[in-house]
Amino acid sequence: MSAIGGVVIEDGDLEDHLEAFLAALEHPNTERIGIHTGTNHQHASTREQLELEGLEARWAIVHVAGPAPEPGDQPVQDAGRRLVATIEDSAAASTLLAGEEDPEPPTDRLARRLADALADHEEIGSALQDLSGELDHVSALAAATADGVAIMRDAQGAVPLYAGRQASFAAFATSKRPLWALDMATQRIKPDTLVLLQPSRSQTIHLPRRAPNPVPDDEDRRTQAHADAFTAAVRRRVEGLDRVGFMATHPATAAAMACALAETPTDQVAAYVPDRANRKLNEAVDRSVAPHADEVHHVALEPWALEDRLRDLMGALEARNQGLVADAIPPYLLSRAAALDDISVLLADRGPTEPHAHEALEVSEDRSTEGSHELPLGAEGPLERARKLARDAGVTLRAPRADPDVVAFESPEPERSRTDRLTALARHLGADPVEAPPVVETENRDLQELLADAAETLDLPDIPDAYDAAASLGQGAQGAAAPGRAVVAMDDPQHVDLRLQWALDHLGLDAGALSPEEHQRLDRYLEDVQLPAPAGT
Repeated sequence: MSAIGGVVIEDGDLEDHLEAFLAALEHPNTERIGIHTGTNHQHASTREQLELEGLEARWAIVHVAGPAPEPGDQPVQDAGRRLVATIEDSAAASTLLAGEEDPEPPTDRLARRLADALADHEEIGSALQDLSGELDHVSALAAATADGVAIMRDAQGAVPLYAGRQASFAAFATSKRPLWALDMATQRIKPDTLVLLQPSRSQTIHLPRRAPNPVPDDEDRRTQAHADAFTAAVRRRVEGLDRVGFMATHPATAAAMACALAETPTDQVAAYVPDRANRKLNEAVDRSVAPHADEVHHVALEPWALEDRLRDLMGALEARNQGLVADAIPPYLLSRAAALDDISVLLADRGPTEPHAHEALEVSEDRSTEGSHELPLGAEGPLERARKLARDAGVTLRAPRADPDVVAFESPEPERSRTDRLTALARHLGADPVEAPPVVETENRDLQELLADAAETLDLPDIPDAYDAAASLGQGAQGAAAPGRAVVAMDDPQHVDLRLQWALDHLGLDAGALSPEEHQRLDRYLEDVQLPAPAGT
């Protein structure tokens, strides 16, 4: 199996990124290299630093459209464009790379190695694509690169790597939607080995108490529902893997993954958890993870122990050929893994490692033996990000004070286009707008996904389960309705037509041109969400 590499080059830290690139090139089985430099402006800035137009580059830059380039920036969206030139003088090249006149800069050695490595690879494919941020283009890009790799960056800065049809190893770096990344990995490319880099810091991972209250309160029920959903998602995603390992640098993530994997039919679960100086944290992790994992390994996290951590992690992979779910892997870890023998690796680099804001996790004394931990929301969680994107779309997202579990949208101006956006956003959360404008579909997938995260943060169930939960809100929710606002009001029969239209939109169907198979699909969908279909459908 060929190793397929991808490197993310950001402004700064050029030497480190080139080291990663060279590690991939020098791997004896490497065939294709993908390089992604971020948005237009990032690409132009990085290209100016590296003078990419002057480098021999039989590798690809996979670009995702981002913010408009600054004046004077060179557009980089010409599909199929190749950067072909020659590094004739390693010293001159190193000067370009380092941006200085030092005759012996550190990058001199890198430039020489780069030239030598490129000279030995005649079939490093080029797959320059303008993905325009569309996830549906992943399959096409994977096909275009045969057994290559596609790299893309979403609006929140995540860097998923999508393996081609022949790849055996898929890595996803996403700090915002871990279960979405798992879903994309397993449904689109069916990898033999799955890696999830940096599961969400911004979402709260709730773990049920070991000894539940005799009479569960609302918080217990919400916590258990969240844990059940997480477990169910993990079960679906690891189906078919006999051995699964995971690494987590935070106790809550470690415990959540261990509990979830313990509920799957996986034969063996290996946990790689942080070895910290804080003895209480280590003991808390052990108590949470050990009952659910066949093996628990403590891994050093300090920067000066990266090589030890690399050996621990990759040695385990090599010995067991097991799947891996990892949290917050430092930048150079997977990059350097490509230099190891007999391991097919996709490279990912999410930039400088940021310290965990929640590093000093407090373990309450009265429940320290019950394995209950909570990973707090960051300063800018899914709801805040959703608010920002909603404001850009001309819609204000907020949670009414009367009931924080009801999400409302307010349009600041009574313009039809903004009302249309309001309708689409409301429907995405399973809400029927009280004053229904014409049905429209929003193309802003990032906003859709963030709103889904916001709904989860507010403990709103996932669609289509939102129908049943919303019904329990009753007339109180409808009573809050006013022009320009949309609230959850699913239990009103007059909105059945709107629900049907939402179902059609959700399934991507056209009510006026349904085939018999699509009729059956719609019927099954409406039956699943327990909605009566209007006459004539």
